Amino acid sequence: MSAPPIYAAIVAKLTAALPGVPVSPELRRFGDPTPAVVYDVTGGSWDLMLGSQTVYLGTFEVRFDCVADRALDSFQLMWDVREALTPRWTSSGGSLRFTATSASFTTNIAAADDGQGDAERTASLAMTFHVEELP
Repeated sequence: MSAPPIYAAIVAKLTAALPGVPVSPELRRFGDPTPAVVYDVTGGSWDLMLGSQTVYLGTFEVRFDCVADRALDSFQLMWDVREALTPRWTSSGGSLRFTATSASFTTNIAAADDGQGDAERTASLAMTFHVEELP
């Protein structure tokens, strides 16, 4: 299990769940409209052996920045992201199963800047996922 399939699974899941909302890993693209979601896998670990068996499990922390023109819209987008990713889902290719194990949020009046000079708001959602690689 590696990080790129995890990134791809998250973007595919959120793109399907949030039609018309740009979803991008790590950086917001210049000129992306709002609302938008920017996410990053901020940490994780792989469980390689369980007793004498090889396992394909991991735990990953992901931060989602939900950017909108108004604070209430950023909160709603954060809720929509949380709803889309809980409690359990499988990647579109069926190779990874994600189980959300925790979620927390913070807010900020500053936003990931897209260079447009507008007053955007961000609600950030931190989620931890147990990820299993399926045969």
